[in-house]
Amino acid sequence: MAVQDGKLILEPLSQESKVYHSGTSLVVESEPTGNLETALDNLREERIKEFITSSENPV
Repeated sequence: MAVQDGKLILEPLSQESKVYHSGTSLVVESEPTGNLETALDNLREERIKEFITSSENPV
């Protein structure tokens, strides 16, 4: 998983995940392939920088 140009890039897992219903929810059990919080923090920082840049240079 990576963030490129403001997009979260997901890659297929090498091992098939376990998928099942628990009540009305669909549950997917799999091994983590990266740190989602870090990826989201990076994306958030990138968007904040874009917002600041666009507000400094209004159209």
